[in-house]
Amino acid sequence: MSREARPHSADGSLAWFSGSAAGRIGAAGILLRADRRMSTLVAVESRLKAITESNRMSWNTIAPRRSGIATDRLRAGEVSLADFERRLAGDVTGRRVVHLACSYGDEVLSWANLGAVATGVDISDVAVAEAKSRAAEAGIEADFRRADMLDPPADLAELDLVYLSWGAICWVPDLIGFATMIAGRLRPGGAVLLCDHHPAWEVLAVRGDDHLAVAGDYFGRDRPNVDQDDAKRPQGARGEPDAPRFSAFVWPVSDVVMALVGAGLRLDAFFEAPEPALYAGLGQTAGALPAYYVIKATKPDPTKPDPTKPDPTKPDPIRPGPTKPELTRPEPI
Repeated sequence: MSREARPHSADGSLAWFSGSAAGRIGAAGILLRADRRMSTLVAVESRLKAITESNRMSWNTIAPRRSGIATDRLRAGEVSLADFERRLAGDVTGRRVVHLACSYGDEVLSWANLGAVATGVDISDVAVAEAKSRAAEAGIEADFRRADMLDPPADLAELDLVYLSWGAICWVPDLIGFATMIAGRLRPGGAVLLCDHHPAWEVLAVRGDDHLAVAGDYFGRDRPNVDQDDAKRPQGARGEPDAPRFSAFVWPVSDVVMALVGAGLRLDAFFEAPEPALYAGLGQTAGALPAYYVIKATKPDPTKPDPTKPDPTKPDPIRPGPTKPELTRPEPI
């Protein structure tokens, strides 16, 4: 439609802008919205970095108060992993295994004792230095890196197994970004094994025999929680009057599962289980509550058949029901 043919309003003015003017205004609006989105992203990234740096300083403060199993036991070949963790991981001989949020390195050295090419990543400078010292004392070859687990060193890629355990997801401020990063670091056929405290345990506080209090928000997600119940604080901060402040996060289990699935991983195992020791002081009902959950998810390998899909040439096997796993390490964090 030409400018002359455009409809006019009652007062004779043009009811429509010219095409070029409207285009410029539309483009300006798009740029404004994009600029606002960029500003929001920058603000969010800045906020997450501030939280991460504050937590790093707090971990450095308590790291000297934390301890692992004796290095002579590791030197003798002892493994601190639960039996079900080893079963789910499978044979790791010669495999590249990275433990994110590895602390003082007990599990990293355990994976190495099982034959893995093991690397630990932790945000605490002090913890990484201690882990390296413990590896040297135990005579075990393992690598340790100081880095944010949301952004591990670039050479940690094409991994066979990414492992997280017993107090990891609660330090993740961006779950979708974290799951996407993990999927990107796995080789096809590689897997993530997550064994962590249940978020229900994170928000329930024992106040006596058969007495619980809600001490957090199960649906808190990316809202940092700085007022954790003392029993949920890391070892080294628990029961300490001068304990530094930590910002933790509570992610519903469903969010964790769907983040991994949304990142393109295949869910191979998932279960929840009780552990009365994690509800110390509650009494006999402690075994009726979820204490931890376990997820194994694999990056599909397009060159191999999908094990989750039935083979049309074979009868469908009768699958046994889930068995209750055992937790051999009830230490809270």
